Amino acid sequence: MSIYDNIDGMYLINPQKQKNNKSFIFVDQQDEESIPHLHVYHDKSAVKSRCSYVRLDKAEYLLHKGNNIPLPNKIKNEMIELFNTTWDRYIVYENIFNKKGVQATGYEAAVSIWIDANEINELNGWAKFCLNKTNRKPVMPNYNNL
Repeated sequence: MSIYDNIDGMYLINPQKQKNNKSFIFVDQQDEESIPHLHVYHDKSAVKSRCSYVRLDKAEYLLHKGNNIPLPNKIKNEMIELFNTTWDRYIVYENIFNKKGVQATGYEAAVSIWIDANEINELNGWAKFCLNKTNRKPVMPNYNNL
């Protein structure tokens, strides 16, 4: 059995950066949940009993599929570092109104992937997030408060 058997339809955020992490952090592209969130597996086994569901629009956990467990501090710190790191291989629009491509942080990529996979109307998707008033990029919640 491969570790990938449990994660069909998941989009791994910045796989090059996660290679050395203990955790796996994914956006589910086949999720029926309307609240923007990530699946954060606490180890590479990708077992659902060791998975936290973290909202992308605010620093909160999501009760998803009947369960949720808090992130261990080490995994939370890995997630925050991943979100703040530029993902060299992922390009997003400069902002929702300017379609010029720029490199994304892990957080910006996760938001963009969630919207692409789960929202029919792109503007409705962006409306779920706090956007910086100057550059119109999504503002990452303070995940230290989880």
